[in-house]
Amino acid sequence: MTSKSKGKKDMQSLVGIGFIASIISELAAATYTALKESNLAFLAPRILNSKIVSMASNLDLLLQTGKTEMIRETASKYDPKLSPKTRNFKDLQHIETFLIREYEQSFNKFLFFLPENLRDFFEEWKIVRDFENLKTVLACITNQVPTEDCLHLFGPQGKISRETLRQLSGLENVEDVLRKGSAYFPSGTISQIDFQDETVLEHVQSALDRVAANYISESCLKVKIQDPEEIQELVTKKYEMKDVITVARLKQYDVPPQMITPLLIGKNSKLTEGEIEKLVLAKNYKIFYTLVSNTYYGKALPSEPLSPRDLEEFLQRSFFKELTKPKEDIGEKMVIQFMVGLEYCFPAMWKAIIFSFIGGDEE
Repeated sequence: MTSKSKGKKDMQSLVGIGFIASIISELAAATYTALKESNLAFLAPRILNSKIVSMASNLDLLLQTGKTEMIRETASKYDPKLSPKTRNFKDLQHIETFLIREYEQSFNKFLFFLPENLRDFFEEWKIVRDFENLKTVLACITNQVPTEDCLHLFGPQGKISRETLRQLSGLENVEDVLRKGSAYFPSGTISQIDFQDETVLEHVQSALDRVAANYISESCLKVKIQDPEEIQELVTKKYEMKDVITVARLKQYDVPPQMITPLLIGKNSKLTEGEIEKLVLAKNYKIFYTLVSNTYYGKALPSEPLSPRDLEEFLQRSFFKELTKPKEDIGEKMVIQFMVGLEYCFPAMWKAIIFSFIGGDEE
């Protein structure tokens, strides 16, 4: 065989290999799309008929009506463990632990069936829980809560185990927790916090919220979905609501604006910077409430001012309903909203059960 004919044959082989590779690539892409769509199709009915979301919604509705006995009956239908047999507060601790486990299991069950791109993101989402639990560790140390008692104060588990959280709770001070705790968080996140001995707990906790919000916001833009801004919008709204609630609580005690601003996370979603500034500068809680009523968050607020605690519950309830409301378009957006909404199931159920526990029997 001449070198010319050999070269021609090699070229044909390369073209053939390239053609085959192209077909394989197209098949892989088509398979991935099909799997992704089938995953969403598989998830859709389970999302629409989610037992934990339905129970959280029903208990929250009963909480608003104050029907303690119906709360107990409804909760026990979900699981007998949710119906305390006595008024012993140990029962309440067991119920809280059970609810946390239910939320974690539900989240992980749905996580398993998510398309890979969304699964990766919501694995990262767990870091939000780690930041919340770290804030609890700091509060326990600052208030000298015994280490074993701290275990009952932690929320749902993220990537950091409860045993690790217990160990962090046994450290001497806030600085030690931040230094040793940084090993369990993405590199450079905790080190952003400028901690001094005189720094008050609330400032450190607000700094942790800011770091968490920024980290998750950046993760949103890395997700390979049609509209990553959808997730980012949910994240910013979640933290913006926290700021509104923070201002509400502090206005109740006439805290001056210069002391409020350092405690804000600073994520804007539905409010402009100007609107946030007006809320901070409000002279008292009544004026603050009037200003909130004229913003996006005031659409359904009653004219008679709610207390800061009731305002918090109202905002969280509205957000939960928005996230878990059935959508006609069964796609990524619905799944994303549902997964974020799941985290509001636990507090909704927990508040209702506490109310039924201490509220006494109905007349």
